[in-house]
Amino acid sequence: MRGYGLPAGGRRSPLPNGPARSGGGIPPRFDPSVPCLDVSVTFPPGVSRAQEWTVPTVRVTRRVHFSAAHRLFREDWSDERNAQTFGDCANPNWHGHNYEMDVTVVGPIDPETGFVMDLKDLRDALEARVLRDVDHRNLNLEVSWMNGVNPTTENLVVAIWDRVAPSLPSGVSLDRIVLHETPRNSVEYTGPDSSELRGGS
Repeated sequence: MRGYGLPAGGRRSPLPNGPARSGGGIPPRFDPSVPCLDVSVTFPPGVSRAQEWTVPTVRVTRRVHFSAAHRLFREDWSDERNAQTFGDCANPNWHGHNYEMDVTVVGPIDPETGFVMDLKDLRDALEARVLRDVDHRNLNLEVSWMNGVNPTTENLVVAIWDRVAPSLPSGVSLDRIVLHETPRNSVEYTGPDSSELRGGS
């Protein structure tokens, strides 16, 4: 293909009112009468011209906050065993956390908007599918999709994944969720198909 911008010999076309620029930027326009180098592209086997330009895949993250109470215990265990296993978190009078949650989605950049997805839409999905149910709620008693589940942070992040993943637009996938129970303790989940186990810190 032929273009205008790099004349034969590798020197720039002359500016309209002066000599050729030797460096430091691109002239405002080039003289189309000066022939440029021909460039040919050879595609490897199996790659078509339609695949010449690839759309970048990018991860984007939204952080949200919610406060919730819970108690860690198993009904089939004695109070002593629950206290031994879960410590203060087994307190029958409950306790609470101020959770921070990072939700990362992945997908191609839309060539029209420049977005993977509008983060306002991700915020709204998180509000509708998760935050409305858990914020200022008791995870043991008031969240229907946690019924019968010991509400550890590990179990909670998996349940949240199952709520969020189906709500994303076509072409966008849930990549990971990091749920911070405290400033020092967090868990990370990358989905049921993840080949790695990653722990919180």
